[in-house]
Amino acid sequence: MNSSTTENALTTGNPTTAQGPPATKDPLTTEGSSTKKGSWTTEGPTTKDNPTTEISPGPTTPRSPTPPSHSTPKTVPSTSALPQTSRNIPPDVDGLYKDMHIYPALPTDQQLNREECYPMDQRNKGLVFILNNYRFGPDRTTERTGSDVDLANVKHVFTEIGYTADEAQNLTAQGIRQKLKSLNRKILPSHTSVVLVFMSHGKKEGIQGTDEVVVTVEEIKDMFSGNNCPALIGKPKIMIFQACRGEKITPSAPSLSTSAVDNEICADFVGTDGVARDGGATVVTEDEACLTSPGRVGGGGGGEVETDCSVPDNADMYIAQSTSEGYFSLRHKQNGSWFIQALCEELIASAHDHHLDDIMTKVTDRVKRQEGYMLYQRRRQLTLQTPQIIKQGIGKKIFFLPKYPPQAGSR
Repeated sequence: MNSSTTENALTTGNPTTAQGPPATKDPLTTEGSSTKKGSWTTEGPTTKDNPTTEISPGPTTPRSPTPPSHSTPKTVPSTSALPQTSRNIPPDVDGLYKDMHIYPALPTDQQLNREECYPMDQRNKGLVFILNNYRFGPDRTTERTGSDVDLANVKHVFTEIGYTADEAQNLTAQGIRQKLKSLNRKILPSHTSVVLVFMSHGKKEGIQGTDEVVVTVEEIKDMFSGNNCPALIGKPKIMIFQACRGEKITPSAPSLSTSAVDNEICADFVGTDGVARDGGATVVTEDEACLTSPGRVGGGGGGEVETDCSVPDNADMYIAQSTSEGYFSLRHKQNGSWFIQALCEELIASAHDHHLDDIMTKVTDRVKRQEGYMLYQRRRQLTLQTPQIIKQGIGKKIFFLPKYPPQAGSR
């Protein structure tokens, strides 16, 4: 990372307050002190054609709806009838959700109907595998700063839902393949599903190991197909990718200026030589594309869910990509990535009574509302991000049903 990089305080909008259900142990609220300073990075490698650049703060006027402050106490709403803008779940001052608990599911007959919904009605759902690659380059000194926050939040949320966490960090491509084969052997016929979360640098074809070799999405899907993982035949295989899928920013981003700016946001995209060059300056690839978010953005309807027209034999696969094919994916250096942050908040707020499509629609809309400014190819440009959801042979709704059925003696 460029030693001359400076960090600007993240600008947030006016706080709002929401009501919510009681927690299983503690109230679903959190309090923070003041807004932290932070910086953002993109989730992918840089190349000589697309070098690391510095960014300037985004606009101080928040977009609608007004983003809540990290320092405002919040509670999770108890019903789905509340407006989406009141369902925001802020992290604590460190960007973590560790003190928030997911409300137990009280499923309806329809949610338990196995003709319409995948059977998820047991407390031990199965395994969640979380890969966090954060050190890259020949000397392993280039880091995906802030990914530790994503790791902690994903592990907390899916453990709350009922999955047993299995995590790994800083694996080469071959190490990823070996780990997934080992994980496959741990999956039992009694498991309802599997969740695979990959956080790393990435390219169009898939994610990168720490050796910058790509493990393709197709490889991963094949490892958990019906032929290779019979215990999961007819059960959801949920794959979540936080990584770049190319080197493009939003196509309609206008050119605004060529002034010097400070690093705030960068993409997880790593080049073959480990460095990028811009105007004679040498910059570590971790910061190859940088921008500033004006703050957190509330949820709302209108997300995008895409159905894959070409359904192969390995069905029941739900693939959530943090960004569209060919584009950067963005991560805050202290609070984690836009996509993982939105996913964790929506799961905390809605996993007890919403199915996965609804949750991902809200996640998509939240991420789409984020914005920042990138000095990209010597031009300061507005930068956005759009997640992509692909359902491959998904024929039923996925209700996670956290903490269901209730344990004896629980309320």
